Amino acid sequence: AGHGPGTVDPESFFMMGHDAHTCMQIRKKNANTNRALLGYIVQGNVRLLGQLAEDSSGATKGRMKVRSVARLLLCRQTGETVVFVDKAYGDQEGQGVPKEAEEEIIAQAIALGTALGTRVYSSA
Repeated sequence: AGHGPGTVDPESFFMMGHDAHTCMQIRKKNANTNRALLGYIVQGNVRLLGQLAEDSSGATKGRMKVRSVARLLLCRQTGETVVFVDKAYGDQEGQGVPKEAEEEIIAQAIALGTALGTRVYSSA
């Protein structure tokens, strides 16, 4: 379960909203999305893809600079198992996701699909 691109680490999932300043932050006002966050972890069909942030020396800080959630799903039309990759979010509010970071997430998603022998679809 822990092998392959991305991570299934629960702490990384719990922190993904804080790193990217999204509604997935663990806050009282975000109760509904907090339930969704728990669902990601409990269902076991998700991986967190992305890039770790780096400090000025190039060492990783342990938080996500850019992230996207990949889910293993069943396609209603074909019945085939597929990897679906959600929109990428960055840690710089209002600045979008740098092209090279988005390309890295796409590469991770393709590697995951290849490892699982499935097609990859994206919301982007």
